[in-house]
Order: sequence, then C-alpha cells, then structure tokens
Amino acid sequence: MKEYNTRQRSTILSFFRSHSDRSFSIQEAAGYLSDAAGKSTVYRIIPRLVDEGYLMRIPSDDNESSFQYRDPGKCPGHMHMRCVSCGRIFHLDDSLSSRLAELIRDGNGFSLMNTSILEGLCPDCREKDI
Repeated sequence: MKEYNTRQRSTILSFFRSHSDRSFSIQEAAGYLSDAAGKSTVYRIIPRLVDEGYLMRIPSDDNESSFQYRDPGKCPGHMHMRCVSCGRIFHLDDSLSSRLAELIRDGNGFSLMNTSILEGLCPDCREKDI
C-alpha cells in the first residue's frame, strides 16, 4: 500500500524526529499533537510509521508500547539504551552493539536483535542518585 505524505503524517513524523531522544505512547503523542492532528489520525499513522521503519516500538511492563524516532539510515545497525528514570533513549555505538551481541552469542548461544533496548540509568540520573 502506497503511503501518502499528508500534512498530518509529516507533522507526526517531524514531532518524533525533533524529540528523537524520547519515546511517547500513542496517547502522549496524540496529546502533544492535538492542535495539528486528530487522535484517530495519530492512532492510525503511528503503526504505519513503525512498519515503514521511521519509528521503533518499545514494549513496556504495562502493555502500553511507546514509540521513538528511528533514523532509517542509522538505527538498524545498533541497539539502544533507555533510562528508566527520565525515559531518554540513547544510541549504542554500532561497533559496541556488534561486540556486545557477539559476547552474548558466544557466551550463551543467544542472538540479540539490533532492536534490543538496554535499560539502566543515564549519566544525569545516576548523578542525581549519588
């Protein structure tokens, strides 16, 4: 199915691109975008942007996924890290991602996917806890 580049689609994609270090649930994104796109439009377009590779779905413990911008030319080659305190998302270097995946595969026989997300505390939040 051909996806048309509507004004609402462009606005939603621009929103995620300009907040690329954060993830948002569909409901949160719809709230931020309420002046530019209706709630049903946001609910319809976000899954399409995931299918097209522009957004990454991030599962959560409460069964409500969140979504983060994913640079189609950059993100497929590495994993990501998410701060459990502030919610920011960080890109793990490609070579470090490969090395970590290799260590886990060699040690446990388990193959990680490049979409894997490591959780922990970012440097800023870790400083706050000290």
